[in-house]
Amino acid sequence: MNSVISIPVPDDLHIAVDRIKDYLKPGRIVFLNGPLGAGKTTLVRAVMERLGSEDLVASPSFSLINVYQTPGFPVAHFDLYRLEGKEDLEAIGSADFLDGQYLIFVEWPDKGAGFFPEPDVMIEITISAEADDRRMTVVERQDG
Repeated sequence: MNSVISIPVPDDLHIAVDRIKDYLKPGRIVFLNGPLGAGKTTLVRAVMERLGSEDLVASPSFSLINVYQTPGFPVAHFDLYRLEGKEDLEAIGSADFLDGQYLIFVEWPDKGAGFFPEPDVMIEITISAEADDRRMTVVERQDG
């Protein structure tokens, strides 16, 4: 069974982050879906600020992965947009981040299909036809 919440994404993204913060723990995998420019990396940046990280959060489009530190645990942020194949993930040692110590964000998860386990949380960011009206849908996997 899944629980689903739908959140309007206001100009102050921290309001939306406060609604999802309980989902964000070490060992969790969060898939981020949405079109280019939807705000996936912006959401990760807001989460990192909320978790107390002082690291500079940037899109890992070219490096495929960035690692950030919070006061409580590390965070791995994957952007698979430019991924050629899941072999690229294996070549850079991505499996090392699946040890349960990291909170993991994966942008463009379909491009790495078969590499990551099922996500604990899926976040879909959509942009409506109205200028810059964004909505974030959060689906948490419920085991059992």
